[in-house]
Amino acid sequence: MPNHVMSKIYLEGDPKRIQELLECVKYDDGDIGSLDCNKVIPMPKGLNLESGVIEWDSICAYLSKVNPINMNFPTDHKLPNDLFKHICDELADVFGSRPIYTNMSYEQIVYTVNTRFENMSADELIDLGGKYVSNLLQHGATSWYYWRISNWGSSWNTYDAEPFVNNTMTFKSANTPIDKVINELGEMYPDIKITYKYADEDFGRNTGVMELYKHGLEGLLPAEYSDEAFDIVKECWNCSDEELEKYKAEV
Repeated sequence: MPNHVMSKIYLEGDPKRIQELLECVKYDDGDIGSLDCNKVIPMPKGLNLESGVIEWDSICAYLSKVNPINMNFPTDHKLPNDLFKHICDELADVFGSRPIYTNMSYEQIVYTVNTRFENMSADELIDLGGKYVSNLLQHGATSWYYWRISNWGSSWNTYDAEPFVNNTMTFKSANTPIDKVINELGEMYPDIKITYKYADEDFGRNTGVMELYKHGLEGLLPAEYSDEAFDIVKECWNCSDEELEKYKAEV
């Protein structure tokens, strides 16, 4: 399970424009006050592929087939050297130091499929890897997970929205704030003053404030467990002074 990050967005401006914003960003099946990140920064549909073991194994299978120096596959499937190197470099940027296996034989891919994935052939695994690589070249990410972190700030969409009260949106995100979405929202509605505050459920860590208005941006990232951090925690999580004092005594 992720760490829940509680967020509050305070809106100031023309009530009609605020209503426009709320209608624009709410989930199709959600209430006013919810925020669907896809309404602000839409994710390309092709990225909606499973992220995890099958992602990496299929990419390695595909790269083995198109690797210019892997003679285990027919030469008519090979990519140009410069394109192949570019793909490997891009994957290293996304996945870090995770090793890329690009010299597998077809028999090794068959073994991978038989031991790890049911109801799939080796050719299907290779083709799936091609889709991930195509996403990487088109969108800078292989699947939804890496794209969302890069473009939204968090790997999940928002959830657990509370009723919209006093021009305040309240919801949660997973592990990190959706700061990039909020920054784009400020660009979409520069005439509305947007104040975004967030606090991790690990009180005192991962807290911050963004204020956007007329294309301007101000922010605060307080030190961990500082008075400023706990002030944001109290506001976002609606904690009492007694609860916070008890928590501080334990950390």
